[in-house]
Amino acid sequence: MKKNKKILLAIIMVVIVLLVGISINLISNNDAQLLTKSKIIKEMSESEQVTDLNNQINTLNTEHTEYAKNVQNYKKKIAEAITNAGVVTSEDDIVDVMVTNIGNIVSEATKDATATAEQILTGKTAWVNGNKLTGTMVNNGAQNTTLNSGESYTIPEGYHNGSGTVTVNSSSTKLLAKGKYTSPNSGESWATISYGKTLNVTPYIVINTYGSNYSCLSYVRNVTNTSFNIYYNATNSGTIVWYAFETEPTL
Repeated sequence: MKKNKKILLAIIMVVIVLLVGISINLISNNDAQLLTKSKIIKEMSESEQVTDLNNQINTLNTEHTEYAKNVQNYKKKIAEAITNAGVVTSEDDIVDVMVTNIGNIVSEATKDATATAEQILTGKTAWVNGNKLTGTMVNNGAQNTTLNSGESYTIPEGYHNGSGTVTVNSSSTKLLAKGKYTSPNSGESWATISYGKTLNVTPYIVINTYGSNYSCLSYVRNVTNTSFNIYYNATNSGTIVWYAFETEPTL
């Protein structure tokens, strides 16, 4: 009986060992299958990533090529514009060269200008040889004056708009001399008026009087080319303003 139990126990142990071996073998096979599947999945995933990455690279290369073409076109147009402005520029020039050439456009365009600030109207500006000038020329606008014959007019320096006129008084002839005489005393008297110089002709005399109580007869006598006599009648002293003309004026 004891012998039979030992045999049974031995059989059970063998069975257990066989079962354990089978289990281990199954586990090993399952692990191997799992590892194989994992490797396949990983390889598939990596392949997809590589494909996606390659697609992205191709897209970037295409965009870069298009961008480079656009940049070159822009540089070409900029170079043409700078060249047309007078500074020769190539589309192959680097950006720094183009920027420098742009800065030279004004200098190049105005290098032949010769104006000075005094020749430019005040408040106006102009570019000369690359420099901005502000004008200092005075704006006189329209200058108008009326002259008697023999008088002169000094034209002021500066700008004139072309609308000014100089008119000769039609009531006067050539003015030879003029002056003032103040009567020293009241009452009727003759006075001798000197021209202060010798005239080439015997002039016509025009007389004006000033002062509320002063009157002067409208004639003279003894007119020569050096002096004339005037008759005045005054209750108080007054002033006589006289003009000597070359010919008879129209009063």
